[in-house]
Amino acid sequence: MALSLIGGQKQIKYYDPKEILEIFCNSEFEGDSANTRIECFKLSPLRAEKEKKNDPELRGYYINLTYSQYYIVNNYKIVEVLADKNKATGKVIFQRIALHDGDSVKNCYKDQDTVIYKLQRIKGRWWIYDPPWPRIGYKTVNNFFIEYYKGISDWENHFDKLSGSQKKYYNVTKKKYLFFKSVIIP
Repeated sequence: MALSLIGGQKQIKYYDPKEILEIFCNSEFEGDSANTRIECFKLSPLRAEKEKKNDPELRGYYINLTYSQYYIVNNYKIVEVLADKNKATGKVIFQRIALHDGDSVKNCYKDQDTVIYKLQRIKGRWWIYDPPWPRIGYKTVNNFFIEYYKGISDWENHFDKLSGSQKKYYNVTKKKYLFFKSVIIP
């Protein structure tokens, strides 16, 4: 993998499409929604326009484990990357567990969820082009919600004093926490 540290920051060198796909998938899986993932993909003008209508601040570039839409997966494997001079496709198989739709978590287990990623070389470097919904690792999301729920679990002691929006927020978070607590991975 071509990662180097310059001034304490990760600098990614984009030599081949498989490398970009590996970096991108690992970044999503580990929940690194900040810089690494963003440095790996581009949206087509049509997709960017569509995303901007749904999300005027284009927060979709970042994954918020509380509110974003994403799949929760147990593992993944990059099975092939086929490339020509400026275009490539990467086939990745995920073990999908659930769907986080922003408001709730829904069971949608699939042992082999095959996803095809499109890549393009633009100005000499490879990019994931119009990526599908993120696939975040189960352990990452589970650990997040355990810690997150711990932070608000004492709200139950004074539930009657909470505002309507705080009650809703607490109930949604508790449901997500209980979902992860109940998951049994085959």
